[in-house]
Amino acid sequence: MNVSADPRSRPHLTMVTPVADDRTTDGDPRRRLLIEQLPEAHAVALRLADAGFEAETISVALGIAVQGVAGVLEVARAKLRRIEGLPDLRGYAERSKSSAS
Repeated sequence: MNVSADPRSRPHLTMVTPVADDRTTDGDPRRRLLIEQLPEAHAVALRLADAGFEAETISVALGIAVQGVAGVLEVARAKLRRIEGLPDLRGYAERSKSSAS
């Protein structure tokens, strides 16, 4: 995933102005700093998703197929949770049901 900072490298794309930082980070400067620690493609994907951009827009920004956006966002969110120190609760309900049986 090559995210070029030079808009001339992809003249077919339209540049968009990001939404204000407080919307994309829920007003949390710590979250903004943590997102900056992620690989560039993951950070871009999270910022765009947080700002409400559709998968099509995110795919164009990252230069990937639209079908790959969900996977990139899943990995980005997992990495963000890891550096935030939060547990990964995906599948928790299923694990709880099986352990209760």
